[in-house]
Amino acid sequence: MPLKRLRVLIVLGVVLTGLAAPSHAQQAVVGKWALGGTFNYNVPTFGLSSWYGNTPKWGVNFTYVTSQRTSVELEFNHSHDPNGSLVARTFNWPIDEKNYLSPDASATMTWNNFAVNGLIRLTAGPVFESERYAPYLTVGAGFYRYSSKTSGLVWPGQSKTVTGAASLNNPNPGPDRSLMIPAAEDSKPALSFNMGLGLEAFITSNISLDVRTRYHLSIAELRPVNAYGLKQTFPLQQLDIGGGLKFYFKPQVR
Repeated sequence: MPLKRLRVLIVLGVVLTGLAAPSHAQQAVVGKWALGGTFNYNVPTFGLSSWYGNTPKWGVNFTYVTSQRTSVELEFNHSHDPNGSLVARTFNWPIDEKNYLSPDASATMTWNNFAVNGLIRLTAGPVFESERYAPYLTVGAGFYRYSSKTSGLVWPGQSKTVTGAASLNNPNPGPDRSLMIPAAEDSKPALSFNMGLGLEAFITSNISLDVRTRYHLSIAELRPVNAYGLKQTFPLQQLDIGGGLKFYFKPQVR
């Protein structure tokens, strides 16, 4: 009986030691880090989609592996839309009830985003090997600095007294295009959150192809331009899809 109990205790000790101590594979990946570059297709959603269109977005990231299942990622990305919808929008001039374009209209949106993301791999077992892949969940937060600039918009509230001079060829020249709404800018670093799904496929043990799609929400707003049919937009929401490469480096052993 004592010998049987001893065997049970030995087996139990081995099991507990295996649970408490990290595996060899676990020890081999913890501390790995990676540098990467990304290229994405950015899609404004909800109210933001009425202001701006789809744009390319590029970025760089630094990844630190904390376990076989988790990594922490620092990310910066940038996008720019040089032609917002205001460029093609018209306003209705109440004097003649006709719609007019603003020939010098300009609307641009620039994003410079910094985020800290957590990556949670959805597969068990080693993945940092050639021809392995791992689907993952990503969640993150940070500050997205946005700058929406509008200018060159003809003032719709002008009266007949400031209308351009009529002529035989053009008896109704419409509103004076030189009378403008003051240029405006909505710009600040906005607290932002993101979440999504991705797939990391290892080409070699230290090079991976990383593809993902994410939803982004920024605590920010765009002020309305009612005469041109654009309402106040809050919050600012976007989707993106894209991919990139990551280059992993082993931690130095002292």
